Amino acid sequence: MAGRSAVPGSGRNWKRFTEAAIAIKITLTPENLNKMVSQFSNEFLNAQVKTDTIELHIFRHFPRITLSIKNGEIVSNALAPLRADSTCSIPTAADTLLKFKSFDVSLSLIGLLNSDVRIRRASIVSPKIYAYIAPDSTANFDIFKVAEDETEEVEEDEGSLMSVSMNSISIK
Repeated sequence: MAGRSAVPGSGRNWKRFTEAAIAIKITLTPENLNKMVSQFSNEFLNAQVKTDTIELHIFRHFPRITLSIKNGEIVSNALAPLRADSTCSIPTAADTLLKFKSFDVSLSLIGLLNSDVRIRRASIVSPKIYAYIAPDSTANFDIFKVAEDETEEVEEDEGSLMSVSMNSISIK
């Protein structure tokens, strides 16, 4: 059986992986990744997401792809209305929800292509988390924006849901 793979369909998977990896590496440059993170965070978060660099590595944990973020910070805007009120005293650092030196996440590219997020490993180095709840119960971690049309329950099509799984996480 020369020339045949022992695993059915594996030749097609490797071809798909190679094509996707090349396309991703060409289009998802650090500059484009930074723009995407900024765009999505502005759209979905009531916070500013700041990073020095965001890079995509194809061969670091091959055959998985690795997304690396260096010197990240999430600054919440949830407390901004309270800061305008001079009668409410909020600690200066309360806006900074998270700071970290680096964050790496390794994902299955084939899984991503099939809407199946399989995180093999995630690692965060030197995280500093400041969860704060103000006297009026406003929390700095309440940063997800809710669209007006999402306030009512909407029945989801089960076929459109994305599967997410994680094998390991490390905090250093």
